[in-house]
Amino acid sequence: MLLRFATKSEKILLAVGIVCALVSGALQPMLPLLFGSLTNTLGSLAYAPMPKAQYDHDVIKVCWQLGVLGTAMAIACFLYLATWEYVAECTTHRLREAYLRAVLRQDIAFFDHVGGGSVATAIVTSCRLVQDGSGEKVPMLFMNLATFIAAFGVAFSQDARLSGIMITIIPAMALSVGFLGFKAGAWENMNLKAYNDGGDVAESAYSSIRVLSSFMAFEKLASAYDVYLRRAQRYGVWKSAAIAGLFACISFIMCTAYSLCFHVGGKYVAKGSLLGGDVLTVFFSVVIGSFALTTTSFEIQAINTARSAAADLFHVIDRVPVINSESNEGFTPTEVIGHISVKQVDFAYPSRPDVTVLKGMTLDIAPGTTCALVGSSGSGKSTIVALLERFYNPLGGSITLDGVPIQDLQVKWLRQQMGYVTQEPVLFKGTLAQNIAHGLVGTDAWSWPPERQMELIVKACQTANAHNFIVTLPMGYDTLVGERGFLLSGGQRQRVAIARAIVRDPKILLLDEATSALDTISERVVSQALAAAAKGRTTIVIAHRLSTIRDADQIIVMDKGVVVERGNHASLIAQNGFYKRLVDAQEIQFKGRVEEAEEAEDAEAEAGLPAETTASQKKGLADAAQIQSGDDHTAVVTGKLLTKSQRAQAKKMATPEEPYVTSNGRKLMLALIRLGAPEWPLTVLGLISSIVVGGQFPVLSILFGSVLGVLFMPNSTADEQRALRHEANLYALYFFILALICGVATFSKIHSFGVASERLTRRLRLNVFLATMRQSVGWFDRDQHSSGILVSNLSNDPQSVQVLSGTLMGSIIEFMTNIIAGVVIALIFNWRLGLISTAFLPIEIWVNKARNDIMTYGNQATKVYYENSAQVACEAVSAARTVAVLTREQDVCDNYHEDLRVPLAIGKRSAVRASAVYSFTRGFQFWQGAVMFRVGAHWLYPRADGTTVGGLDLRSFFVCFLSGNFVAMAAGQIFSFTPNLEKAFAAAQSIFRILRSVPPIDSFSDTGKILDPTSVKGHIRFENIQFRYPTRPDVKVLKGVDLEVKPGQFIALVGSSGCGKSTSIQLCERFYDPTGGRVTLDGVDIREFNLRSYRSVIGLVSQEPNLYEMTIRENILLGQPTGLPASEADVIQAAKDANVHDFITSLPQGYDTPLTNRGGGLSGGQKQRIAIARALIRQPRVLLLDEATSALSSEDEAKISKVLEQAAKGRTTISIAHRLSSIQHADRIYLFMNGRIKEQGTHDELLALGGEYHALALQQSLA
Repeated sequence: MLLRFATKSEKILLAVGIVCALVSGALQPMLPLLFGSLTNTLGSLAYAPMPKAQYDHDVIKVCWQLGVLGTAMAIACFLYLATWEYVAECTTHRLREAYLRAVLRQDIAFFDHVGGGSVATAIVTSCRLVQDGSGEKVPMLFMNLATFIAAFGVAFSQDARLSGIMITIIPAMALSVGFLGFKAGAWENMNLKAYNDGGDVAESAYSSIRVLSSFMAFEKLASAYDVYLRRAQRYGVWKSAAIAGLFACISFIMCTAYSLCFHVGGKYVAKGSLLGGDVLTVFFSVVIGSFALTTTSFEIQAINTARSAAADLFHVIDRVPVINSESNEGFTPTEVIGHISVKQVDFAYPSRPDVTVLKGMTLDIAPGTTCALVGSSGSGKSTIVALLERFYNPLGGSITLDGVPIQDLQVKWLRQQMGYVTQEPVLFKGTLAQNIAHGLVGTDAWSWPPERQMELIVKACQTANAHNFIVTLPMGYDTLVGERGFLLSGGQRQRVAIARAIVRDPKILLLDEATSALDTISERVVSQALAAAAKGRTTIVIAHRLSTIRDADQIIVMDKGVVVERGNHASLIAQNGFYKRLVDAQEIQFKGRVEEAEEAEDAEAEAGLPAETTASQKKGLADAAQIQSGDDHTAVVTGKLLTKSQRAQAKKMATPEEPYVTSNGRKLMLALIRLGAPEWPLTVLGLISSIVVGGQFPVLSILFGSVLGVLFMPNSTADEQRALRHEANLYALYFFILALICGVATFSKIHSFGVASERLTRRLRLNVFLATMRQSVGWFDRDQHSSGILVSNLSNDPQSVQVLSGTLMGSIIEFMTNIIAGVVIALIFNWRLGLISTAFLPIEIWVNKARNDIMTYGNQATKVYYENSAQVACEAVSAARTVAVLTREQDVCDNYHEDLRVPLAIGKRSAVRASAVYSFTRGFQFWQGAVMFRVGAHWLYPRADGTTVGGLDLRSFFVCFLSGNFVAMAAGQIFSFTPNLEKAFAAAQSIFRILRSVPPIDSFSDTGKILDPTSVKGHIRFENIQFRYPTRPDVKVLKGVDLEVKPGQFIALVGSSGCGKSTSIQLCERFYDPTGGRVTLDGVDIREFNLRSYRSVIGLVSQEPNLYEMTIRENILLGQPTGLPASEADVIQAAKDANVHDFITSLPQGYDTPLTNRGGGLSGGQKQRIAIARALIRQPRVLLLDEATSALSSEDEAKISKVLEQAAKGRTTISIAHRLSSIQHADRIYLFMNGRIKEQGTHDELLALGGEYHALALQQSLA
């Protein structure tokens, strides 16, 4: 499974690596064989010293063999590590690409439950786990198995009886590793899934931060997020218990094996049937073999974790949807006429199978004609378009194109014949030209050079009325639009989306509220352009503004999934039925002569459209473009501490919003310890247990050295044999006691730290989630704070910090105890040999540090690349419908491939270099043993007076030798955690920076005046308001705006897109503070109020409804101010006021109906009405409506307008609208132009003025 994406040549490399791993593993047991031979030579000195020349010859021969063995080991080690790490880097690279490609080919129903957050988490976290488990861990598993087999082979060759007894540990090991390893892997898989699901909640929260901020619903979303965190914590604790039990069993079994070995071996030595050196060979062979088998648990755990992570990835990769956009199967006609026929179609969304959306739908659209679909929200209009695009298949009936059932056509070809514009336009991160060029995917023009493509792009923008505003931008068509196009107004985004749809010159146009976000002037011009573009094309228009479809060849009026009327505008008006009522609801009371209207039109034609971007905006957007196009990769953490002057400069530049956070590891560690205070009892228990476990090997070196001295005791008489057996049994008892202590301590260490780390991780994720949402809205406008990057950091940073309080910290303490105690013991037993042993330690440390520095550099150098690539994936998945419509799946994958090229090259280089350094450390252990044996043997040979150098004896020699080996092993292992430590410190900095950040507009602040909702009058004033967005400081959006909304007044803001209307609403909500002037409520500057208290009296409905993956009831209750209870009656009343109660109760689960990601499966109008209910339930004193009825049908708009008029009584209401029919009864209307108020008055006053408003009203009149 893990090697699924390896090529044939890479599999050959892997095979070579496996052979080298087996060779490396087989060579390892040669060490105890040589040691046993040398030990017999050294032990013989206790009886009858051999001649010095013979002694030296035997010793030097074995030492040379050790040196050659070490060299062979180093070469084999390099080959197996380099090949597998190199291939793992390549295969994981392909896995990431294959996963994204598979996600993008899924049908739209798949994305009802999968969001960009979970995909980004899978690409970053799950793929990293797969790489960890498919790299060096696999050959190391084979190496350890080879070591195990060869070691026991050596042991049996020395003494089958003793080895046969020792082999009984294998079943115990196998049972422990098999059962507990399996359970740990299963719970790890569940843990990952819970975090992935939580990532979707986080992504939806970050991408709709304005909605959450308006309702101050942070705690409610945090509670929804915490549901997944608690689930992940539960599985994480279970996994920790399984891993703790696994390692405790292994530790107990190994030490028990030592006890058994010396108990039996002592008896054989006492009888004279076995030499002490042979026992040593058997013993060390068993130790090495057992240790190798123990180490396989690490590899098996990593591989099982990788398999668990890969299982979810491969499930998606192997999932072949019924509607497969990647498939080349299906008919591809050479010519498209454009005859669309829908016959007796029934349909229900997969997420709501009990709700029939279309019932026997039949319509016929002749080639080259325009068909308009109108009707109530939820009547099935958008569903027909979705079926035409083959987002879904109908449950019954058929849809044909030119007589061919669309199920028989190739999906990609079908979609490329259509230009589709939705009511919620989505742009992608990049330039305007790049976004429009996406519409050329699948055409011959897609392969043209950019210069030639630009001709088509400019022509499309001219048709869509986008060219004029684009050329006024500082970077023109090269202007970056930001994430989801946030640097453009809603109307500008819509026009760019229209240009993108028509740039490919499609045979079929699908316009689902294509002009809903446009101002009236732009709407008329674009409608005329679309009418011209529709000539010779089959066009389906979904519209609520009936003025845009009056010239349609055919108008289909729908209600509750069936056709109630059909005909053209004139015939339907004559019928005086459903359609006529819709027209009457939208008709504007217009006073004025036709001549005046014509004069207004002529004046408008002479004046041209209002400029949407001033000269001052040019420089601001240019600066924004430069900032966005800056090299993000310079932000790669170097891992180096700042100098004193650099720290001083960083502190000087720090602000409450961007606080200074130390880079000092010790201080960061202390800060984390304080953060983990609730887990201190567990942490202290884990620390004590780690010290006990760390002292295991120094104690073992003493016991080993002592028992070897026992094995070379005289055994010629019965008393000497009894004494030898007694001493051997005594040390065997010591080993068994050590086994009990180590087993308990190991379980205590791993489980204590595991539970503590899982609790800390949950708390960190939750706190970081809340702290992120605490930030000002302007903070989220920055490119580096896109939702994909924030979700990626939320996933990675707490996970990286977890190791500081988890098993890693315990392991570091354990290894430090091992090193310090081992060095001290060696110096105590023989300071001369101890110094030589210790002298190797700096080399061991330096080499291991060099290897980990290489790995650290590789990890840090690729971090930013992988974050950015995760953002590409997150953006594409969040806009899955748009990607599918544009058939951009392959284009997204190509861009993703390019983003991964640099980290792939870095990763491959790091893999080879790190393998070379590590292989040196493996050989070094043999070379170190050769030196130690040569020096120790020389000092052990008796001098003429019978003494040895420094009084060295066999026991002291082996204590020093074994201590040195254990210290070297610990030194090698402790630095293997350095990359994780570096990553943890960098993550800790990131976490503390966001936790300590205090935004200028602080949603969590307790300061400020508290409002009494019952005493709020709702008197709002704008006093000489100047404003610039923080990301575009040189672009003045509002220029001296003065307006007043008296208590209970209903005022409306109208004007062209980008003129400052929505900005005014955002200033009312205090998403931003003005750069000049002030906004007041009841005569008090709103900056003086407590933010939570202030927003509790305001209700906002924006033009883009944002619903969350929870029930309808919970979505509505998000609007209820925190701390104020809401009854079921309140929820129902809010739904009734929003005209959505009947729809909700028609659902099988009613208010308990769970919504999918972003409200998928609901029509735009249904989503908007739920959003209105969410605003009304808070009973606001001030109501802000930012195109609140833009997605509603004419019938619903009329009803909602009446509801809002009723709700506005006694409330101050500010409404932004492009449909003047919805605001013609406003107490006062302000017309914005270029950041200023150009006209103001009532509807009648503005008509009488005969200015800009007069022209807008004329254009929308249906009379």
